[in-house]
Amino acid sequence: MTCPQCAKEFAPSRTAKQVYCSPPCARKWQRTHESGICAAAECDRPVRAKDLCNKHYKAQLRLEGRLPTKTPWTDERRDAWHRRRALLLEASTGEPVILAEIAERDAWVCGLCGRPVDAGLAYPDPMSKSLDHIVPLSKGGAHDPSNAQLAHLRCNVSKGNRAA
Repeated sequence: MTCPQCAKEFAPSRTAKQVYCSPPCARKWQRTHESGICAAAECDRPVRAKDLCNKHYKAQLRLEGRLPTKTPWTDERRDAWHRRRALLLEASTGEPVILAEIAERDAWVCGLCGRPVDAGLAYPDPMSKSLDHIVPLSKGGAHDPSNAQLAHLRCNVSKGNRAA
């Protein structure tokens, strides 16, 4: 017989009803042919439920109030995340580090490349604002305003965990 998914020749060994050469081929064919495509505009993902892919299905559940909405990423939440990370790395923590205050202190200039940072750009734009620890938390630096600077996201990611 010929597998309808991969077009390989195979001999049915399990049952006379075997159509595909392997279970992965059967699942792949089912995902692409029987499940359908998401009903949302310009989405070509396979259907999960109610003619929607996983992404659009969850969005619908959020609209109906059956799934909690995502908590917005605020300065307080970001500071709490960095504090928790600092504690896990056994680094010290000081005053709260608020990105807006650090940006004003640094006059909206990237501490790594020296170019201005556009306040209107948001993550995941590579030139959006981000908080950089001068001495990285992983290298023993403190989560404190004196060890923080404003940086472009691209500059911060390329710096990694190196000190300056």
